[in-house]
Amino acid sequence: MLTPVKSTARSRPAGLDRPFLRPHGPAARTDALTSRPNRDENVFFVYIAIMSDPVTLRLDPETRKRLDKLAKATERSRAALAADAVRQYLDLNEWQIAAIQAGVAEANRGRLIDHAELKAKWEKKLAAAVDAAR
Repeated sequence: MLTPVKSTARSRPAGLDRPFLRPHGPAARTDALTSRPNRDENVFFVYIAIMSDPVTLRLDPETRKRLDKLAKATERSRAALAADAVRQYLDLNEWQIAAIQAGVAEANRGRLIDHAELKAKWEKKLAAAVDAAR
């Protein structure tokens, strides 16, 4: 993950030769925060890389093309998009596992609902939703 840090300076900041520092000269580009040309000073956007362990991911050609297209459209790397996708997958599945475990614990404590009672409750909610949609 890259964290942008805005720094303004008339001279080059220390370490500009490092690959994660990207200079934006006056009037050459627009200030990303204001979308106006910055003519008064040099603006440097400093990207601080948070190191992570590499993971190899095998994709079928169609999925790879879609990932490449999305990366280009969002101006993000394939790695950043893949990392976001994995985080979202983990969030969803960790939540689901926790909910299942909580339900099993409730059942083990004897807190159960009769099937016919539950079915009637949801049929009533469905009928109300259908009526509201008409």
